[in-house]
This record gives sequence, C-alpha cells and structure tokens, in this order.
Amino acid sequence: TKRRRLVLSPFVFILQTMNGIRKKFVPAIIWATIVFGLSTLPGIVFPKVSVDNADKAVHFTMYFIFVVCLLWSIYFNEWKNAAIKAFLIAATFGFSMEIIQLLTNSYLHRYFEWWDVAANSFGALMAAIIVELFLKGKFIFKVKK
Repeated sequence: TKRRRLVLSPFVFILQTMNGIRKKFVPAIIWATIVFGLSTLPGIVFPKVSVDNADKAVHFTMYFIFVVCLLWSIYFNEWKNAAIKAFLIAATFGFSMEIIQLLTNSYLHRYFEWWDVAANSFGALMAAIIVELFLKGKFIFKVKK
C-alpha cells in the first residue's frame, strides 16, 4: 500500500490543485455555459428585432461579460498576461461557437457570420483593455485602496 500511495500522490496533488482552480473559475464556467446554450438554441426561438445589427450588440455584450468573468478568475489565480489570455480564450470560444453554428445550421437554423466573430472578438478586446486599464489605475476613475 505504501508503494501505491507513492504512485498515486502526484495524481492526488494534481486533482486537488485542479479542484482549487475550478472553484476560482466558476463565474467564467457558468457564463461560458450560458453563452454555449444561447449559441446552440435554434434560430427560430429568438424574436425578430427591427433594429439593424442588434444581434451584434448582443454578441459584443456576451463576450465582454465573458472576458470580465475570465479576468476575475485569472487575476485570482495570479497568472501573467491575464488580459491577453482572457481575450484569446474568449475569441477562440466565440469562433468555435460560430463553427458549431456552421456545422449544425441545417437543423438549428443558425449560421456562421464573420461579423458575429468580429463582434465577439471586439467585445472581448474592449473588456480586456478596460479591465486592464482599470486595475492598473490608468482608467478615468482610479481605484482607491
């Protein structure tokens, strides 16, 4: 049993570490699940809106919030280059959602759009820049300690 404990101890350590990291990423995981769910609903579920490109504002907002959640988690874990990592994760996730819509458009009635990818990425980029500037105290309003 002692040999077995020695073999299992690195795996136990990794699992315990991953469990702590997962807890810190709960807001980002919940938001990613919401985005995934909304992105994979059939297109006919959503009401038609008469405002041009209203869906782009929704894409921008969803990925802005996603990056804010990611940055909270990443800063909590004290990772370097947090804003860049959060932007890349969100942009990749957004592109992946569009690919899923492309592959499932025959029965979901959802379509790949480059402008959706751009809105996702722009929302993610703006959140990364704003949060980074805010945390460094270079934003319009400074954080008082």
